Amino acid sequence: MTEIDDKLIAQLMKQSRQMLPDNGFSRRVIRNLPDREERQSNLLMLICALSAIILFLVFDGVQILFSLGKELIKTIIQNDIMTISPITLYIVAVVLIVIGMQRLCSIE
Repeated sequence: MTEIDDKLIAQLMKQSRQMLPDNGFSRRVIRNLPDREERQSNLLMLICALSAIILFLVFDGVQILFSLGKELIKTIIQNDIMTISPITLYIVAVVLIVIGMQRLCSIE
């Protein structure tokens, strides 16, 4: 085709161009498309969480936690830390639980 034919075709297309009303269709389509980065982020978070659980179980994390608690109780008894009031211990426990829950909820 020659350049003249290209110009004629472009002029014909421009004259017969018909605009259809969108009525918000494009916006609805874009809003309903899945966000690729969000899906990749969720997949990566799932893989990391599963890896952490598997490593915890492989390296016997439950036993380590129990032995840590046992040693902590032995240390408290041997060093006579029981003079601390139980209310203080409850407050410390509640604060630690609240901080832990806050961190768990902020993962998402």
